[in-house]
Amino acid sequence: MLQMPMNPAASASVKRNDGLDALRGLLLVLMTVSHLPTAFSVWLGQPLGYVSAAEGFVMLSAFIAGQVYLRRGLDQGQAAMRRALWARAAKVYRHHLALLAFGASVILAIGVARQEGAITSMFTVYLQDPLMAVTAALLLIYQPALFDILPMYVMFLLLTPWVLGHVMRHGWTVPLALSVLIWVASWAGLRVGFHEAVLSLTGWRLPIHATGAFNPFAWQMLWMVGLWLGTARMQGAPQRLQVTPRLIGLLVVLALAFVAWRHSGGYAPFGPGEWSVHLNRAVAKWNLGPLRLLNLFTVTLLIAAAGPWLTRHLAWAPLVCLGRASLWVFSAHLVCCLVALVWLGPADRHSDTLVPDGVVLLGSAIVLYAVASLHARHQSRTAPPMAAVPAQAT
Repeated sequence: MLQMPMNPAASASVKRNDGLDALRGLLLVLMTVSHLPTAFSVWLGQPLGYVSAAEGFVMLSAFIAGQVYLRRGLDQGQAAMRRALWARAAKVYRHHLALLAFGASVILAIGVARQEGAITSMFTVYLQDPLMAVTAALLLIYQPALFDILPMYVMFLLLTPWVLGHVMRHGWTVPLALSVLIWVASWAGLRVGFHEAVLSLTGWRLPIHATGAFNPFAWQMLWMVGLWLGTARMQGAPQRLQVTPRLIGLLVVLALAFVAWRHSGGYAPFGPGEWSVHLNRAVAKWNLGPLRLLNLFTVTLLIAAAGPWLTRHLAWAPLVCLGRASLWVFSAHLVCCLVALVWLGPADRHSDTLVPDGVVLLGSAIVLYAVASLHARHQSRTAPPMAAVPAQAT
């Protein structure tokens, strides 16, 4: 059984890690590039095969949450851990509502005035029934495009106290097994059944695509795996992944094969036929297809194996700064994407020149770094900085 011993001494050693912050900053950059309506999003949206920045961001966020909040539970008790997680969920929830209010007011007003279909189609449900849309949005049910990551994050944070509480008493066997079963059930139509139950209870006319592109019943498995890996240090697991050269070689070959397949076959490599639709689900992003998971775990194992090397070479100060202000930077990136979309429209409407797209990318990068720098200054005035972890302890 995957037991979690009560080891406060081990929990006390978890400190801020520049390598993890830099990795999170890099994922935020990739997410921004993929969401901005530019020609670069096609190639940089999923550069490492059938893996996007969203998978990495969710898994890394869970990894860090597992370390931070389990330490809080071991040192201060489960009640303190619950309060900390609920406070974090409330903060993310406030960010989501503020962003959605900005999008449904300022951006939508400009989009209607400019007759920008990319914006008005994003808020079709809100334009048809504002009261229902607002009520469903407050309950994290109505999620327009681009506004569906933070609600999922909030739901996972709210569930985490119960998961970690069980882990502290009984270990990981039941949570991981249940997570896999829910992922399997998500492929059998669990989300559709849940959506129909909500509509029957509320009487709403809310299409399922308006509840977010991500299938949370599938994506919860990434969060659970991230939590499990994040708590491994406190289970007495080695801090570095021990792999053989043969395994590394196999992982590299597999990763390169996925990269070649993705950039030669596109997002739907099996084509548009009837059977191809079902085959393409194996690499589908929103439902986390099995081949996509294989691609993700291959990349994850390679990153874990190269942890110390990546910490030495990836811990670039601007990326670390972005990663430490991840929630604020994510919010800023969404604002940049909405502004670019309402003024430029979709990427396929642009001219062949890359100059406007380059200006959009450069301007967004300046905004993100400015937000991260302001956050860092605020943090330095209100709290002492956390100690960085040496490269060897990644």
